[in-house]
Amino acid sequence: MIKLLMGVKALWSDRRGVTAIEYAVMAGAVAVALVAIMGDSTTGVMGALSQKMTAIINAIPSGTSP
Repeated sequence: MIKLLMGVKALWSDRRGVTAIEYAVMAGAVAVALVAIMGDSTTGVMGALSQKMTAIINAIPSGTSP
């Protein structure tokens, strides 16, 4: 019985698993934030860059001589 209580106490005081879970939660939060900020080809930073690049490409003359 004492061995069982000592084992439970050791498991309760072991913080390595909790730290790993905290890191996993933080990594997930960062991934969600990046997806929200970057967006897809129509929203967020990526959408704005896509629109600007399209405008620049369309503004470049076609290369034929007059």
